Amino acid sequence: MVFLLILVAFQFRPLFDEKSPIEKRLTILKSHFKPNFDELATIDPYDLREKTDDPTSMKGYIHVRPPKGGCFILRKDRDQSDINICEPTYVPFEVSELDQNGRFQWTVFQGPNDPGTALTWQTPYRLANVIRLGNFEKGIDEDIPIASCQAVETAIQRKIILTLMNGKRWAIVFPDKDKLLSRPKKPTNLYVRIMTTGADGIRSTQEFSSTDGESDSGDLPGEKKMSLLALKLSGKYKEFQKKTYYFNIKKHGAYEANSAIFLENDAPMGMNGTCRYKFLGAPNDSESGVIECFNSESYDAIYMHLTCAAKLDPRAKDLDKPGKP
Repeated sequence: MVFLLILVAFQFRPLFDEKSPIEKRLTILKSHFKPNFDELATIDPYDLREKTDDPTSMKGYIHVRPPKGGCFILRKDRDQSDINICEPTYVPFEVSELDQNGRFQWTVFQGPNDPGTALTWQTPYRLANVIRLGNFEKGIDEDIPIASCQAVETAIQRKIILTLMNGKRWAIVFPDKDKLLSRPKKPTNLYVRIMTTGADGIRSTQEFSSTDGESDSGDLPGEKKMSLLALKLSGKYKEFQKKTYYFNIKKHGAYEANSAIFLENDAPMGMNGTCRYKFLGAPNDSESGVIECFNSESYDAIYMHLTCAAKLDPRAKDLDKPGKP
C-alpha cells in the first residue's frame, strides 16, 4: 500500500532534474513554500501568548503547495517518518526544532531519484544555552527560547531586554565603559579564571597566568596541566570545589564586565563572575551580538545570541591602553 502511494505520488514531471545545481533548485522551490526560505518564519501568536508553560511545544506553520498533479515528501528529522504532501497543506514546525541561531531545516524530495534539497528557514528567535547553579560539573545544560530582544540606549544607560517564551524577562545592563579585550600577538600570558564554591555556599573567582596561549580554534594547550596548576596555586584545594571555565567567545574584539550586568530579577546580586560579549558578529549569526557569562545569578554559565545588540553603540576602553576612552 505504501509502495502504491509513493508510485502514484511521483507520476508527474519533476520540477527539475536530479542533477540540477542547488541554486536552481532553491529558485524553483521558493514559490511552493510560504513563507519561503528567504523570509522569516514565525510562531503562531496564540501559542506565544497561551503556551508559556511549555515553550518548546509552540508551533508556527509553513504553507506547502506541491506542483499540480504531483507530491512532495518532507523530511524533518531522520528519526521521524517522512511526510507525504500531495495537496496544499500547512505543515507545523516547533520551537524544539530550532538551533541556537533560531533556524530549522527540512529536506524536500520530489522523486525517487531525487537526492533531496535542504531548505533552511530563519526565525526571529534564539536559544539561550544555560547551566543552572550546581550543574556545572554534572555537565547538565538546557536551552531557553528567547521570543524577542529590545535594545534601549539613553545618555546614561544602555541595556537589552530579553523576553523569554516562558513569559519571563532578562535584562543586560552594560557598564558606562566597555572594556575591550585583545588577543595576544603570540601565545603568552593565557589567564585562567577559577570559579570556586565554598562549603558555606559562597562563590568567588581567582585568576592565574600561564605561558600557554589561546589558539584561534578555541583549543587551550595544556588544559589539564593549567587546571591543576591553578588549583594548587589557589591554596584552597581541600576547602573548595574547583570549577574552571573556558570562554567560547574569544578575546579578540570582545568586551568583558562583571557578571552583575546580567539580571534575571529586578536587581543584581553582586556576583563575582564575568561576562564576555560582542555587539555584532555572533558565530554563524553575523548580524547578532553574543554574550557569555559564568557565575551569574541563577546560572553557573549562560551563552546566547542577541539579535538587537547591533543597535547599541560600544563605549569602549581598551585594557591594553589604560586611560584612553
